[in-house]
Amino acid sequence: MLEGGRIDVDIHVLLRQAAASPIYDARILDEKNMADQEIMRQAAINEAQTAILQESVIRLSPDAFKSFVAAVEAGPSTASPKITERLQRKAPWEK
Repeated sequence: MLEGGRIDVDIHVLLRQAAASPIYDARILDEKNMADQEIMRQAAINEAQTAILQESVIRLSPDAFKSFVAAVEAGPSTASPKITERLQRKAPWEK
C-alpha cells in the first residue's frame, strides 16, 4: 500500500515452536513490552542492516579508479624503521 510515498509490506512467518522460543524469551525480558510482531520486525530490520553494512561498496570515477589500481599494483612503499623492527620481533610465546 502506498501512503505518502511509503510502501507498507505485509510479511507473514510461520515458525516452529523451537524457533519461536527465543521470541517468547525476548518478550519476557523486554522492558518495552513489545508484541511478538514488533520483536520480529526489529530482528528483521537489524539483520537487514547488518547484511547491508557487511558489503563494502566503493564508488570511484574512472580516473580515481585508475589511480587506485596503480597504487595497488605499485606494491608497498618503504616501511618505516619502527614497523620493520616490530615485524621482525619474535612473538612473546616464541621467546
